[in-house]
Amino acid sequence: MTTLSANRHPLSERLFSLGAGVDAGKVRKLAYEAIRNLGSSDSYSPTRHELFALHLSSFRGEVPESFDDDTLAAATAFWAVFPKHLAVPELSLDDDGEVMFDWSPSVGRMLTVTLRHDGRMTYAARLGGGRTRHGTEYFNDAFPAWLGDLLSELGS
Repeated sequence: MTTLSANRHPLSERLFSLGAGVDAGKVRKLAYEAIRNLGSSDSYSPTRHELFALHLSSFRGEVPESFDDDTLAAATAFWAVFPKHLAVPELSLDDDGEVMFDWSPSVGRMLTVTLRHDGRMTYAARLGGGRTRHGTEYFNDAFPAWLGDLLSELGS
């Protein structure tokens, strides 16, 4: 065993070890806040982290779709204003690199919304009883009222 591997400790142990100097204290505080914020329920972190994981998978070439920085920024901005009382969607990438948000509360009822880098949102919904809706709208940094109406009608 090398000296380096003998002195390795898990991140949780190293994070709170006291380093020397003011800079070590600043780094320790920043690391603590970053890790604490990963679990913050205020930011819908699992879905936000799923967005970043999709982006990273695209960057690494692990998925055939291209998920660029502008699309990530649009999806993150959308998620930041997503109301907490609404059902959380499943996330994926469309063939053309748009982020897909899917809700499927029951058989025969679904809503898919795709979000493009420029804020264009296309949607298609099956609302039950043979009712469908589809269209194109734009995301302008506020949660779209039409989407809230569709989700309520969907019953998710």
